[in-house]
Amino acid sequence: MKNFKKTMIITVSIIGCLILLGLFTFLYLFYVPDLKQPKLSADIKKATIKWGNYQRTYLSYVPSSIVESSKPGLIIVLHGSGIDGAKIRQWTGYEFDQMADAHEFIVLYPDGYKSNWNDCRKIAPYPAKKQNIDDVGFINALIKKYESDYGVNPLKVYAFGYSNGGEMAYRIAIEKPHLLNAITAISASLPTPDNFNGSIDSLATRILMVNGTKDPILPYAGGKIFFFGQDFGEALSAQTTAGIFARVRGAVKVKDTIRLLHKNGGTASSVDKQVWMHQGEPVIELYTVNGGGHVVPQQAAKFPRFMGVVTEDLDAPREAVKFFKLEKVEVH
Repeated sequence: MKNFKKTMIITVSIIGCLILLGLFTFLYLFYVPDLKQPKLSADIKKATIKWGNYQRTYLSYVPSSIVESSKPGLIIVLHGSGIDGAKIRQWTGYEFDQMADAHEFIVLYPDGYKSNWNDCRKIAPYPAKKQNIDDVGFINALIKKYESDYGVNPLKVYAFGYSNGGEMAYRIAIEKPHLLNAITAISASLPTPDNFNGSIDSLATRILMVNGTKDPILPYAGGKIFFFGQDFGEALSAQTTAGIFARVRGAVKVKDTIRLLHKNGGTASSVDKQVWMHQGEPVIELYTVNGGGHVVPQQAAKFPRFMGVVTEDLDAPREAVKFFKLEKVEVH
């Protein structure tokens, strides 16, 4: 009897230790504290728009300085798989809202259908793909609404997409060549031809890409994508993706690769910038984050550790606004 009790105590102790270890591991890999929201000139508003048979939701930030006569620009920020507009707003460090105040443009954070987008891939396990949700039409409807309601300049409409949202931005740019002036795609590459839902016949959109070489989900060098055991098909490499876009645009690669300045005390990573030019303008840019993960590079928001390193050498939201040419020029 004593041996049985002793065995039970040891067993319970081991199980308890394993539970604590599992909890610690989960918190270490997945827990991220919420980022404090900044003070802004106006309120973030939750809104809906009917598109097809669905009421689609989104967050809207219109700075107090915006007036219809100013013909403001518009950035649509597209979240990744399994999250929503509120989360990508936080994961971009609330920087788009702050820059909207400083440079007087509007920001929208739409929600995908059941937390995902029907992007440019054929293979994806989520409802938006299986039900063939018209997300291109949804984004187009949002743009037209804000052109009508706030006088948004149709030549100053842009998208910033992360992961599944980056693939969605690619689809919009490919299917609606003149809808978006430029896009930024983070942790996103074109699918292989057998996994590509479309064809690139023309491209008017300028594209900025950011990809990490240690991305645990999307291989930088291309290959199969598995996420929590689910199959997302195969992707091309980041370099091949940039090359395809450049070829369709008729752009020529600038020979020198630029190494961004490394910030002292930052993460053990570096960033290389490649540029393709067309008629004297950079139309394709690829930022390779050496050692970077499946994350949005910036200095404010934290990402779950399992998603990899967040470099401090690049601020993707700020670089996107610069690429979009939305920065106000100060007159001295």
